[in-house]
Amino acid sequence: MQRIFFLYTRVNGFVTSTLRQLARSGACETIDMVYWDAAKANGSLFQLEEMAGVTFHPRTGLDEDGLVDLLKDRSPTTIYISGWMDPGYIRALRRYRAAGHECVTVCGIDDQWHGRWRQHLGRLYFRLAYRRLIDCMWVAGKPQYHYARMFGYGHHQIIGNLLSADASRFQPIREMAHRYVFVGRFDPVKGLDTLLAAHRSLPNALQAAWPLVLIGDGQLRAMVERARSAHIIMMPYLQPDALADELAKGGVGIMASTNEQWSVSLHEMALMGYPLIASVQCGAASEFLVHGFNGLLFRGGDVAGLAHAMRTIAELSQDELAKMAAASVDLGHRITPEIAAHSLLSAVPHAAL
Repeated sequence: MQRIFFLYTRVNGFVTSTLRQLARSGACETIDMVYWDAAKANGSLFQLEEMAGVTFHPRTGLDEDGLVDLLKDRSPTTIYISGWMDPGYIRALRRYRAAGHECVTVCGIDDQWHGRWRQHLGRLYFRLAYRRLIDCMWVAGKPQYHYARMFGYGHHQIIGNLLSADASRFQPIREMAHRYVFVGRFDPVKGLDTLLAAHRSLPNALQAAWPLVLIGDGQLRAMVERARSAHIIMMPYLQPDALADELAKGGVGIMASTNEQWSVSLHEMALMGYPLIASVQCGAASEFLVHGFNGLLFRGGDVAGLAHAMRTIAELSQDELAKMAAASVDLGHRITPEIAAHSLLSAVPHAAL
């Protein structure tokens, strides 16, 4: 039986769906998660609820000594750390390992390798400072796999399927509504300016027939509100159940990101049977979008290219849209919470190879 300990930052619905599967797997004696609570979560709106089989520990209640003491008390077989944004996590993990405690350490990575000079410096620093501390990398998909290799990890030291939408909550729908739907933070990297400009460039009749729905919140809310028209609908951040209810109305999912590490929202819409339009910069598109099969790709920042994709989708027949919808459901099940949970459970045998 494994004892798994998470050193986590912000918790979201896709994180808790994997935790539930770990708890249901029968393979875990204990599951603990230290997480950034509201005072440290940079405005995260997700509401964390209690979960059978998982013990949550707010980060604000634990200093470095408290973290080390908690690790000693729980004696985990696997420690997962969600990156190196929290220096206290790194120091506590280093102290715990230096004291001779046996465990497998796993680091999550959802970033993409772009070859920028900062990444080259970071790669060298990681090899010097962290490589001996981290046994395995847990990556979201193909773009992240390449990054993990740059950190010096062999194929057998990299496990996949880090991030999964909740397949039990986001179920295939029957209706195909004529609307474009964006779900995510109102943040510059999401390409909202490109998305708004592309929709405005469509003929008025097409805008009316295919309105744009924006679901989320963030620093660009004021900009989006200024750009809103009769055919652009804004909705606030929705908790997972409410989001699933809204997405059940149907539509075409759009991610216009200029720099998107992954995008669980794209996965959620694929699971529900949305035809998809996404930028090539959107990491999750590498897994859940096959151009011409269940949607269309374009280059982020290209207003004309996105507008062309939106028009192309709108001109499809209902039968053609239904075929894309079915293909999205199939691709969406490439990763599920069950697959993600068992991928983490495989870290112990992977580390022994």
